[in-house]
This record gives sequence, C-alpha cells and structure tokens, in this order.
Amino acid sequence: MEEVLSDKMSILYTTFSSLKEAKYVIREIMNMRLAACANLFNDSKTLYLSDNEICETNEVSAIIKTESKLVDKVMLQIKKMHSYDVPCIVEIPILKVDQSYISWVTKMLSSDYKKI
Repeated sequence: MEEVLSDKMSILYTTFSSLKEAKYVIREIMNMRLAACANLFNDSKTLYLSDNEICETNEVSAIIKTESKLVDKVMLQIKKMHSYDVPCIVEIPILKVDQSYISWVTKMLSSDYKKI
C-alpha cells in the first residue's frame, strides 16, 4: 500500500439533529459533487454547555471526505441547509492517505462525472 502526504484531501466532521437531516444534507452535497463519501454515526451522545447548564442530547455524527480545495464550498452548503443556528463544522486535514483512495476521491469529484 502506497501512502502519500496529502494536501489534496480533507475530512469534515459535523453533527445533525436526526438521521433524516444528515442523509438529506450529505446527499445534496454529494449530488453537487462536493463530497465523495460520508460516514454517519447514529445516536451519538452529545454533551454541551447552554445557558450555564450542561445539556445532553442524541445527534448523528458525520465524517465527510472531500478534496481540500472544496472544503469552503462544503462548509457553506452544510451551513445553508443545517437546522442548527451554530452547527459544528470542523475541517480535519489529512497527513497521509492511501494513493489509490485519494485517486478514487479525485475521480469521483471530477467534472468528468455528471452531477447526480
């Protein structure tokens, strides 16, 4: 397996209030060819501060794989479609990636593929 240093790929982490919302937003982003893949983790337990209280809720966590050059567009689309006033959207840069995987991501997001 050949690994390469990568400034071409990033992962975005975000959360959603429901699986329905997560699937809708992710599918829209993928239809726009802004993300090649996403992993959804249903029923993540979330603790957060609000009005001097510790609150607890269930959320859906999402890991979205995209090209680094598309991160700003992906973040903007998530923010536009998200139900939260202040959604957590965090970019996680990739230090190393399998060469065949980054090639696949690049191919899936290329303009040679029609928007779905």
